[in-house]
Amino acid sequence: MKNYKKYFIQILLASFTLTLSMGAHSQEKQTKMLLPGPDGVLMAIGELFNYKQENRKNNLPAPNEIITIYKSGLKGKNDQKIASISFPASGAEMEKELSPMLKADILKQLKTDNMQNAYEIIRDYGRDTLGILIISQELQKHLGILYTDTNWKPGDQVTYHFDRTNESGTQKNIYSESLDGSLPEYSTKFKLSKYNVFEDNASAEWEAEGIEKEEVPMYAQLYSRKNNEENFTLNARIFTNQKSTNSASVYHSETLAPNGNLAWYIRTIDAAGNLGKPSDTLYAINFDKNKIAPIENLRVTDTLNGLMMHWDQLPSKAYYTAIQILKSRKLGGDYVVLDTIPSSKNTFMDKQVIPGSAYFYKVRPLLFDLPGVQPMVFTEASGYKGVSEDVLPSTPQGLQAVVKENQVELTWIPNPELNIFAYYVLRGTSLNNLKVISGPIKQHSYSDSTFSKSYSGQYTYAIQVLNNGQKMSDTSSVVSVSLRQPIVLLSPGGIQAKYLPDGVSLEWENTRVKDNSIIGYVLYRREKGEQQYQLANNKPIELPAYLDTNTTSGKNYEYAVSSIDAWGNQSILSPFVGVSSNTKEYLNPPANISLRNLKAGIEISWAKPYDAGTRQYVIYRSTINKDRFDKVATVNPSTPYIDKNVQGNILYKYVVSVKSDDTEGPKSSEQLIRRQ
Repeated sequence: MKNYKKYFIQILLASFTLTLSMGAHSQEKQTKMLLPGPDGVLMAIGELFNYKQENRKNNLPAPNEIITIYKSGLKGKNDQKIASISFPASGAEMEKELSPMLKADILKQLKTDNMQNAYEIIRDYGRDTLGILIISQELQKHLGILYTDTNWKPGDQVTYHFDRTNESGTQKNIYSESLDGSLPEYSTKFKLSKYNVFEDNASAEWEAEGIEKEEVPMYAQLYSRKNNEENFTLNARIFTNQKSTNSASVYHSETLAPNGNLAWYIRTIDAAGNLGKPSDTLYAINFDKNKIAPIENLRVTDTLNGLMMHWDQLPSKAYYTAIQILKSRKLGGDYVVLDTIPSSKNTFMDKQVIPGSAYFYKVRPLLFDLPGVQPMVFTEASGYKGVSEDVLPSTPQGLQAVVKENQVELTWIPNPELNIFAYYVLRGTSLNNLKVISGPIKQHSYSDSTFSKSYSGQYTYAIQVLNNGQKMSDTSSVVSVSLRQPIVLLSPGGIQAKYLPDGVSLEWENTRVKDNSIIGYVLYRREKGEQQYQLANNKPIELPAYLDTNTTSGKNYEYAVSSIDAWGNQSILSPFVGVSSNTKEYLNPPANISLRNLKAGIEISWAKPYDAGTRQYVIYRSTINKDRFDKVATVNPSTPYIDKNVQGNILYKYVVSVKSDDTEGPKSSEQLIRRQ
């Protein structure tokens, strides 16, 4: 964080002091002149002029005295002139770029109707004659005491040099200052300390403490949102007030429309536009506490579904947040909160009532936390729920059934009526033969273990409820569960295995002819030496035989098989059987290879194997006068190969071998052909 101590007030009021050495390229200063911001560098250059004090008058510099500003890199190279600034030479020059509003304010402050007269007053008596107007950056720029380098961007590392040309035309460097490219950061956070909201006015004050380590900017921006607007908007710029060396505050007040609501927060901002942290947010409502109305004309009516409450609609005011409803069976005590509903409502249905019972209600509006306003008083009323002999209890809902530890656990949603006597559980093997198996049940759960431990099959359940008037509800929706009891299945007595060119062929005892509950078999396989078996098939095998084609040449396997039923019960594993692959036979070359001349070259072909597996054919070639064969290609055995790198009228000989992974078998017998 850069230390811009005392900077903001000094730059706006142009009251900081510079002690300048008159030696070349040397200076001493008490306050920095540069303030970088998101839109450029702000420069307080007013004190670089040679001010005079004559006859106790605070004169300004001569119009022909000039401050010239140069900019370069941090190492002082590539100086570039960016501006020449002087005090206006006349009232007309000062007036030339002033806005009409600022011009009118200057004339009013100096009590004159002529800009030339205003100019002479300022020259004779100094800037202090302008009073608070001097904080205007627009005016400071026209008076030559403030300049902004809008070409500077955050991240630029530069040095600024300032030369002064006196009345005789002599130019001299008087000051330099460097920037490292960073922007000032303000960590001070303002917190809401107090506020007041009246019928037509609202005010708030934010405070910050522990500010000795950084200067608090002179301004704060107020962001406001009124009457439930969606977004905050920039509302005003407010002065900060440094209450002591350790604390500062910001105060704001404004007129509000009656019964409106607002939200305010602030962010400090310095002269260059750098923002501080957002403050706490004030949420408030302006109101007249004498006009806050309670619940009026409360009455209770007995209806088919319960007791209905009515009251007069509350006024549409922002300070009402909700309506609170309390209930009791006893007059004057034991009230509990029944519900809290929106303030826009003027009715409420209490369904939690018992026929033949009286109830007592208290209703009141709930308010925002308003200064000086106590909670609203309750409005009270009572009602009686009559008895209807013909009304059935509502049908139970949400029935669920789960099988756990040899029993079925049932749960359901409690009925909303308060005059419920008990629930009854119905069970059957289908919807058509349901019978009551338990009741009365006072809870809304039940565990059913009243069935044979050896039973496997489906059960269907439903629920009914009986009220205190001996009226039974309709039957609930049904749920079904399947029960499966552990059983012992017949295991296959043995298993046979042998290697075939297509894989490992397996056969075992057909246990399905002895136990018709068996639907198939589960095959397990492991490599020899491994401890654990792995599933060889993803679903039950229906027949007592299987061809395992997912094998690798050269590996030895062990197999076992179990029986399985429709419930997923499995028998113990059969005795395992091992099988060894015949690697030598697997790598035997093709018995015959055929050669023929084609236009593209010499074709080498063979009888296509039934299953290539991981095998590849390696083709070798030589000439009749050579003994050594050269490898020509390694190909998939499913297609012939054409040797295109051959010459005419030469007698060639070819052989073929079989390769699997890194192992290659013997070569075939030689075959000869002369290239045409």
